[in-house]
Amino acid sequence: MRAERIEGELWQAPPTALTTPSIPRPCYNPAMPFNRAQARQAIEHRNRLRASAHLPVLDIEAELIRLEQVQRETAFERFVDSSELYCRTMRRGVYRKRTRDNGNFNSIDGMALQACIRRMMAKRFDRL
Repeated sequence: MRAERIEGELWQAPPTALTTPSIPRPCYNPAMPFNRAQARQAIEHRNRLRASAHLPVLDIEAELIRLEQVQRETAFERFVDSSELYCRTMRRGVYRKRTRDNGNFNSIDGMALQACIRRMMAKRFDRL
């Protein structure tokens, strides 16, 4: 991810600014449930284009599995980003860690805390 200094603050470009899809893919919209038939048609279309360009074609089943996983991960990220519970839990976890260790809180502690909370959120997401 590209980082720049803007007026004394560290600014990071949003992920969408760095990757721009070349082909619109409505069947991969994370807000919609995954549509295997529509995704299969898109993969077959891409395979025809790849074959005409003398590139190796994609395995349809493997690509379907990959696209379904991408859709699920994107849905989970949106769930976490929109969750007030995640924000409250992170604030509370950081507060508890700082009070227990006399303010000694480093990046490794932060990553461990974040991983623990994301695991808890993943279990909650799976129950939905």
